[in-house]
Amino acid sequence: MSQWHRDLNEVAVETEKLLATVAAMNDLSVQEPAVLPGWTRGHVLAHIEGNADGLARLARYLIDGVERPMYSSREARNADVTLHASWSAVAHLEAIAESAAQLDRDMRGVKETAIDQTVILGAVLQVTASRLAPQRLLEVSVHHSDLGIPSYTWRDWPSRLAEYFIPIVVADFREGGAFPVDWIETDGIRLEILEGDGSGVRGDSREMLAWMLGRADGAGLEPDGITSVPTAPPWR
Repeated sequence: MSQWHRDLNEVAVETEKLLATVAAMNDLSVQEPAVLPGWTRGHVLAHIEGNADGLARLARYLIDGVERPMYSSREARNADVTLHASWSAVAHLEAIAESAAQLDRDMRGVKETAIDQTVILGAVLQVTASRLAPQRLLEVSVHHSDLGIPSYTWRDWPSRLAEYFIPIVVADFREGGAFPVDWIETDGIRLEILEGDGSGVRGDSREMLAWMLGRADGAGLEPDGITSVPTAPPWR
């Protein structure tokens, strides 16, 4: 089995976990605050649904060659999230299940000869199509934990998430030139971020990614050359 299909299978597993969480929610809990500032859980669920719709449009472009933007505009995407945030728990469950199923069908229809093509995530980020399945895994897993429900936190993220995205996040911070430590080390591998006094942070890969994405304070990580693990700046 190819990595493309392994990633799709992992997305399916994480999606089922998300759907189980949403199925246990009621209309009141949907409107409670999420972990993300200013968002309710309904906003998070609406974003997850919209992300599936957007990625499906990119997958269909890879199938038939007809160009479709992921979103018509950032404003339209944000407006849809706001509009759908107030839906009932059942409506969110049905929308996420339907959009995820359509995305899975479209992604599985992409020929592996097409995954080296360039697509545009959001409005400006150019990546190879092979990034689409891991990107959906990121959206489902991270935003599942953003619901702030104890049954699923960053500790429950699949290991594939850290394996794939830590190098990407490091490269982005390296390019941006602003990060509170010079390097990180996880699974015995050190990744340089900045040139400086040599301070760094080491530890478990899942917690490292959660810290770098602002979803954990890094309490379980080990600082080196500094007295404590600092707060990571926003990623994108």
